[in-house]
Amino acid sequence: MKGYKMIKADGTDFRTGQIKYEIGKKVYADKANKQKRNRLSLGISVAKEAHIPLGYNARYPWRLLEVQFNKKDIIEETGDKYIVEPITPIKELNPWELGFPNSKRVYDKIASASKIRLMAQTDARKKKIQKLVEQHISRLNHAYGKSEVKLEGITFHTINEWDSVRDSVRDSVWASVRASVWASVRDSVRDSVWASVWASVWDSVRDSVRDSVRDSVWASVRDSVWASVWASVEYKDDSNPFLPLQRICETGAVFYGVDKDGIAHVIMPDSSEVD
Repeated sequence: MKGYKMIKADGTDFRTGQIKYEIGKKVYADKANKQKRNRLSLGISVAKEAHIPLGYNARYPWRLLEVQFNKKDIIEETGDKYIVEPITPIKELNPWELGFPNSKRVYDKIASASKIRLMAQTDARKKKIQKLVEQHISRLNHAYGKSEVKLEGITFHTINEWDSVRDSVRDSVWASVRASVWASVRDSVRDSVWASVWASVWDSVRDSVRDSVRDSVWASVRDSVWASVWASVEYKDDSNPFLPLQRICETGAVFYGVDKDGIAHVIMPDSSEVD
């Protein structure tokens, strides 16, 4: 029988870090963990589909293995995986071979998101971000076939400034078009894939940027990446309405939204707010 396993870059398992996987060699559950005698420690979890491990403890950067095992060695079977021992890795797949539409683009967005860091305001960065905001609005309006959002200007807030004005801005910021697009993207992917891949996106972004992003802007970083990753399932990079939002994050800022007067609000630290 065949299944899939995600492992760390060093070849060990995500759950214990003690089990080493090598192509062609049989793998057994860690003996120390077997002494705990719970069902997961009696064997090795093997996913029925390549993306399934993302809903458990796998996260970027992962390695993706195709594994083989005998039916008689299955200890337990659940809806999406087997608990089995031993297994034999038979080949390593590309990490983006996840079995759903445009998974290479999704993987690329996750990889990019793991490198996000907020950076200090400069004129050059502001000009780049202004173009990305304009691109975001243009793509959204094009996706709907008519003008849904008017962009009249952009306001940049330092993090400290944002802490003092976000409540007043939040009430007037436009969100309905973004929500509609998210809904259409979610509908294009099975629920199980949505949950699994988002778990990995969340963990990857959280692990890499959480310590360098204040709580007041963390949700906006998360939403920008979430939208960009999932729109990549449906849209190519040159038409993805939300990819500019992730690009803004990669430039060192965070897009919050467009208010009722057509002003886009972007949060970007000054030099005193970054290391």
